[in-house]
Amino acid sequence: MANRKSGQTVVEVVVAVVIIALFLTGAVVALLMSVSARDRGLQRKKATAAAEVVVEGLINEKTNNPEAFWELEGVESGTVGGFEGYTYSVGYSLAGDSAVCNVGATDCVEAIIGVNWQGKNNGRVEVRRFFSKKY
Repeated sequence: MANRKSGQTVVEVVVAVVIIALFLTGAVVALLMSVSARDRGLQRKKATAAAEVVVEGLINEKTNNPEAFWELEGVESGTVGGFEGYTYSVGYSLAGDSAVCNVGATDCVEAIIGVNWQGKNNGRVEVRRFFSKKY
């Protein structure tokens, strides 16, 4: 009888280590991608919340100071308190193709609110809100 030794050869051990290394590399890449996607989602959520604050300010201005609101002067921009690193801009587009709007008049507008952020993942969220003098 031949004398056989039990155990793994060096080749088997190297193959096993390579397979484990490939698996761990894939797991780390998936984890990093997941964290990055989560961060982008949180940034978008915060930008949307900042846009909601701006929209509420526009609604408040339309309700409490309609003459100033309907002047639609230029593009507003700035920052919202509590949202450091986020800036916004507001533009207006005339809307005049509905039952409540007169074509060519400033009876109806669409406010376009853009919120930008800077950082590891720069980005922009845009929100639109319709306003009418009738309602």
